Amino acid sequence: MKTALLHDNASRAAEVCQILAEVAFDCVPVTAISEVLDKHRREPFHLVIVQWQNERDMPGLVRMLRDSLPATVPIFCLFRGGDEEALVATLAAGAGSYALKPIRRTDLVLRLRVLLRQAYPSSIEVERLHFGDFMFETRRKRITRAGEPITVTNNEFDLALLLFRHLGRPLSRAFLMEEVWRSEPGQQSRTLDTHMSRVRTKLQLVPAHGYRLAMIYGYGYQLIQTAPVENTSVMSALTSPESATS
Repeated sequence: MKTALLHDNASRAAEVCQILAEVAFDCVPVTAISEVLDKHRREPFHLVIVQWQNERDMPGLVRMLRDSLPATVPIFCLFRGGDEEALVATLAAGAGSYALKPIRRTDLVLRLRVLLRQAYPSSIEVERLHFGDFMFETRRKRITRAGEPITVTNNEFDLALLLFRHLGRPLSRAFLMEEVWRSEPGQQSRTLDTHMSRVRTKLQLVPAHGYRLAMIYGYGYQLIQTAPVENTSVMSALTSPESATS
């Protein structure tokens, strides 16, 4: 999810980008509205976050963004919470949602996801996803390989689909836990490892079959393609913002 972070404090921006990176957001810090618009023209953003020290400036910033960006691109703001008047004016200017500081990672991520579901409702359901011989049916939560069904639980399905959607990309434990169990990282650490072991075995994610599911010590997991996969495609009337830019 390509995200612009408009800010005027590099250290605070780095904190937000780190949180977003852990849940697979592509965070691009920028310091001017003109920079947001220039980058958006070259490679569109799915989301814009505004974090500004002088919160009295926030309504004007959001209004300029809202007037210049497509109406479909949501704007999210980070507030300290002490200036209720500025917060109300910012929402009236076109911000879709906000979070209060100090930043609580889980709260921020959940609020962003709610906003993105509202902004991109067609991305919620994708009927079928194909990755080489694998086919994922999202409504039924079924997986087949070369037409042969693979019996998985709902959580195993969700983990497997995350791995294939982010093929070759390291995924943090925090991201995997939040996507599948919607919980704070660490609460079900052993559960994650157990499920990953089952996914590896059931889908035969080993080099002999073209893939390797690797554990990254102290970070998470990564699905690596060890042989070319042919005929990878998405078959659906709906396309998610993530798949459009991957």
